[in-house]
Amino acid sequence: MEMTKRLISDEETIREMDWVEMSIEYANAEGAWRKKTDYKAGERASELNAKLWDLWCSGDWLDRRTMALSYSQWRLRLLYKHGAEA
Repeated sequence: MEMTKRLISDEETIREMDWVEMSIEYANAEGAWRKKTDYKAGERASELNAKLWDLWCSGDWLDRRTMALSYSQWRLRLLYKHGAEA
C-alpha cells in the first residue's frame, strides 16, 4: 500500500497561522470583556468572532448545520480552556 504525501501550500500555512493568532486574540478579548467589562475588548471580540466564523465556513463541510454546531463547540472549548465564560 503506497501512501502519498501531500505538501501543504503556503496559502494553507498562512491561513492556519492566521486562524491560531485570531483564536488567541479572540479569547483574550473575550476574557477582558467578561472579566473587566472592557467595551473595546467586547467590540474586538465580536469582530474576531465574525472573522473566525468566515474562516470556519470556508472549509469543506457537509452542511451549514454541521458547521454551526462544530464552530459553537470549538468556541466553547476555546473560551473554557482560556478561562473566559462563553
